[in-house]
Amino acid sequence: MLSATLPGLVAPPSYASAGVLAVLGVSLRAPAPAVAVDPGGGCWRYVPAPGADVGEPADPAAITDVSAALEPWSAATPAVSLSTAGGTAVGRARSFVLAIPGGPVLVPSLAADLPATTATVTALLAYDGTPLEPVEVEVELPAAAAGDAVALGAVELTGSLPIAAAGASSLVLRSLHVDLPDLALRIDCNGQVEGTPAGVNPATAPVETAVVATFDAAASSAVAVTAVAGQPSTAAARAGDTVRLAGTGFDGLGEAEVMLCPIGAGEDDVAGDCVAAGSVTADEAGAWSTGVTLPEAADLADVVGDRATEGGGGPIALRIAPAAVEDPAAPEPLAPIIVRVRFLGEPTLAVTDEEKGRRPIRVAATDLDPGRSVRLRALDAGGEPVGRAVRATPGARGGVRIRMPRPEGATEVRATQWRRGGPLVVAADLPTAEVADEPAPTLPPVPGAPAVAPPAVAEPAATAVAPPADIPEPEPMPIDEVAAPVDPESVPVEEGAVVVTAAELVGSATLADLFGASPRRILRLTVENVGDGVVTAPGLEIAVGRTGDVEPIYSAAGLGSIAPGETQQVEVPIALGVGAIGTYQIDGRLGAGDAGSFSLTWQTYPWGLIGLNLAGVVLLVWAVNRRLSRRSSPVLASALAAPAATAAGGVGAASGVPTRTDDAVVDLETLERWWALQAVPGGLAAAVAAGGTSVAPVPAPQEPGGAVVDVEAVERWLAGLPARPSGGDRGAEQDPRL
Repeated sequence: MLSATLPGLVAPPSYASAGVLAVLGVSLRAPAPAVAVDPGGGCWRYVPAPGADVGEPADPAAITDVSAALEPWSAATPAVSLSTAGGTAVGRARSFVLAIPGGPVLVPSLAADLPATTATVTALLAYDGTPLEPVEVEVELPAAAAGDAVALGAVELTGSLPIAAAGASSLVLRSLHVDLPDLALRIDCNGQVEGTPAGVNPATAPVETAVVATFDAAASSAVAVTAVAGQPSTAAARAGDTVRLAGTGFDGLGEAEVMLCPIGAGEDDVAGDCVAAGSVTADEAGAWSTGVTLPEAADLADVVGDRATEGGGGPIALRIAPAAVEDPAAPEPLAPIIVRVRFLGEPTLAVTDEEKGRRPIRVAATDLDPGRSVRLRALDAGGEPVGRAVRATPGARGGVRIRMPRPEGATEVRATQWRRGGPLVVAADLPTAEVADEPAPTLPPVPGAPAVAPPAVAEPAATAVAPPADIPEPEPMPIDEVAAPVDPESVPVEEGAVVVTAAELVGSATLADLFGASPRRILRLTVENVGDGVVTAPGLEIAVGRTGDVEPIYSAAGLGSIAPGETQQVEVPIALGVGAIGTYQIDGRLGAGDAGSFSLTWQTYPWGLIGLNLAGVVLLVWAVNRRLSRRSSPVLASALAAPAATAAGGVGAASGVPTRTDDAVVDLETLERWWALQAVPGGLAAAVAAGGTSVAPVPAPQEPGGAVVDVEAVERWLAGLPARPSGGDRGAEQDPRL
């Protein structure tokens, strides 16, 4: 009988023999520790049908049952563990390890001696519900005597699977099978809890086990800049700043090298020599994080280029190259990943005055911290501020291009940007207007005047000077030393200095604002402690008005505390008066220094109220125009219109108002002849006496005198008018008692 202390042998408590373990397969990475669990169900021993495939449900009529009841996974407490490791991104390979500390009993008691033989252990697994290829390992069993029990010892199976989808995934042990060809015996172990010969049992109705391993997969391997120490954004960094990198989707426990390289032609390409910046090791989930501190510009001359030697900056590449694994069975390493960051050099400032001394001037700055407010101020020849300060926020490349007014007496423009470790200060002289020297006026010569030569100036005669007498040296006198005035903008930032890096108005116009109500917004300030001490309760003052010289409308004694290097947001609700319209200036300061000052504008227009006023003006113009058009339509125009068909009597059928008939109230032909006679001197008699007068003969009038007005036509027109009641009749209608 074999000793139970031999490697790979496990002796059940009630048996004296054991099996020897032989494992096939290679793990790509050290697996994550897994907790052994009870797989559930049990095992079933039977003689399979010839040629039956492993894992296929057996036909009860085609097999010979050996087990009379459900048997345990192991003589000891069942415990199976399943773990995964390796790739964590789609397309990468992830390895798994299935560990069984003690397997099932293969033969409770041998009827005869058993020579050394081989057992095949097969594990069936499913990845996200899809069955994987079977994983097999052969185990050599030593010879055993009759009456001995044969059990499977510790078994470990390994394999790999290609990651097909991003997100949470699971790997499940479906079943475990042990084949003993020399004994024509097969043992199936799975989650089936019933064990009936020629009925439902693990061989005829397999069920998945409770052994599950889960992992998360990323869509692809990626590296991102999560933060830059000392910078409000992640787009750029300067010498001494630490760039925080985070990677996901890398192979678990894999190593990668981080290098600083010059930018290549493509997005994922580098050109030239690289500078090593460290290495990283991913955790079991394929994630890692590290910090890279950028060296001085002189050390990055080969990376940044020619500008580095001049103190300038430029784009650089952080190249993360996973290290290759020496194991030939391991998959190819990940391709290098490139992350671009702009290296900031020494700030520069340029001022252009195209109109030579007139306003405004153009200011351009480079290599400032992106996203951090910078103050531009004009100074006079004595270094004193003149005019109003202008604030701007550099873009992602650290540049600023603005126009600012040129105050009287300004000779210099200075840009100041507060940051941790000391402010960035850069200045540039203002160009002066070039004034040409005017020649002295010369008078033209007077005709006939004698030429006058310039007077001769005699040089003074040399006078003998006696040597100086001995003068005693002055006695030492105490001198009070007075410190020279220091420019406040050149003083390093003190401990606990608060800087307002951004100021903005949050909110939009409401319906009430459009009709003249009081507009309200939220003033959001992004503040940073760029000093080395904690700032406790910094005060806040805010002034709002048409100009910048108004009294503060908001004052707070303290706003909590800010730790060194910490960034916080402060929100203050502000409002304007009813009917506010136009542009308002918002100025304020957080803390005691100029670093906490901020300025922005607020434009508000009650467009709804303006629209109502415009609509009222349009309606008023329309009403006046309509009134005037009705006035300019005389009744005579309608009276002279073409005759309309009327009922008998000349009265309109609908309204009862008389309309024109063929009888005109004014006889126009007679009127024309009458006016023609008036043009002849002496009237009608003179016209007859003259003879041959071209005046048309006047027909005999209906009445003596030849009336111009057709009286009969007037009578007929009056007869057509509707009857109007008399005064007495109207009174009777108004008072029925009369």
